[in-house]
Amino acid sequence: LVKVGTGPVPDMLSVSTMGVVAMPMQSRAIARSVGASYPSGAWQLVSLPNKDEDPQGEFSVADHKFTAKTGGLYLISGHATIEPSVSGPVRGIGISIGGTPPPPHLRDTRAAILTGSDDEDLTIARVVRLGPGQEVRLAVYQDSGTSLYVSDPSLEVVRLN
Repeated sequence: LVKVGTGPVPDMLSVSTMGVVAMPMQSRAIARSVGASYPSGAWQLVSLPNKDEDPQGEFSVADHKFTAKTGGLYLISGHATIEPSVSGPVRGIGISIGGTPPPPHLRDTRAAILTGSDDEDLTIARVVRLGPGQEVRLAVYQDSGTSLYVSDPSLEVVRLN
């Protein structure tokens, strides 16, 4: 057996009697929602009550978060569509670790492209080192206006090693 991963209980490669090497199942979770309104003026954690994939049981639809069972490098990507705004705010999407606002290296912000006209698609993808038990959530931001409506948000988390 060969150790794979960095967690407290490492996964092991196995070799069958025919010499076939089997990799351990890697973490993978995909969660989404149809949409909701959020207050503006601060980073907001997105509700994701539906999961499409989660073979390791690491995404909680009750808490809307992914919790890593094993430490390692993870590819984390998020998407959200934000409805048009008439105020021309700065908008953003980010990755929250541990429920805190996304740090600068885990967020993207920009001015609204076309004030009051079309929906805007925001996406983010980062490779992040997570420790066992660390929690990941999708976050959105708008600096002004009464609220922002986010439709079709999604979060995908895949362990790379």
